[in-house]
Amino acid sequence: MRRIIVDSGSSIKPDEAKQMGIDVIPIRVMIGGIEYSDGVDIDSTKLYQLMEETKEFPKTSLPHLDLVEEMVDKYLAQGDEVLIISLSSGLSSTYSAIASMLLDKKNVAVFDSKNAAGGMRILTLEALKMADKPMEEVIARLTEVRSKIRLVSLTATLDYLLKGGRLKKSAWMVGTLLRILPIISLTPEGKVDSIAKVRGLHGGLKWIAEKPLENGDIDLSMPIVASYTRSRVNLDKVVALYEAKGIKPTHYDDLTATLAAHWGPDALGFFYCVK
Repeated sequence: MRRIIVDSGSSIKPDEAKQMGIDVIPIRVMIGGIEYSDGVDIDSTKLYQLMEETKEFPKTSLPHLDLVEEMVDKYLAQGDEVLIISLSSGLSSTYSAIASMLLDKKNVAVFDSKNAAGGMRILTLEALKMADKPMEEVIARLTEVRSKIRLVSLTATLDYLLKGGRLKKSAWMVGTLLRILPIISLTPEGKVDSIAKVRGLHGGLKWIAEKPLENGDIDLSMPIVASYTRSRVNLDKVVALYEAKGIKPTHYDDLTATLAAHWGPDALGFFYCVK
């Protein structure tokens, strides 16, 4: 039997994981002198409350590697093989740490998603569809799908990108003054990238509702994951425009704290595949 393990950068919650038949290893979140397990005892709403109370930006840390190894060894002892799909190596050192730790173990594959949240969910769902296929075939398919995953996302405020060190203060000042917001995506290497700049939240919603549809290359046979933080108000405005054009998200995802910290409240995004 093949066991699939993902980290909480996938934004797959424990109850969802149980239904899917997979395991989620939580990334650690530290704020206010307390360590939390991402997606277990802290979510985006609680995180924003703590940030307001403590005036701190949270620090994230690797999952407890001893627990990861213990889980893997348990499955190997049962005669299972293990596939681990990790948060992008361009965003976290989780992949490199786990891959190095498990390098000498047989029947274990660690796959760099080069994605986060919905992108990791798409890859996980694809791996689950191939439960009866050899590991080499699964990895080849995941590599193919990974190259086709796209993200378009919008933050409602630049403050959290600044606090998280993903935006320079000069860019924050100019953007805030002129009400310019970036459209955020991921590079092929899985790093955060700004692919466009829009004037105000309304302009951003319009861009996301129209731009990905211009070439008609969204693969509707693959999952479309609609992500948000704290509130779906902004997201639902775009979803309504998508649905009017026959495109409907297959999954909704309130991002876990690890990712929500950088995007800020009321952000939204769509993960999808191109043909």
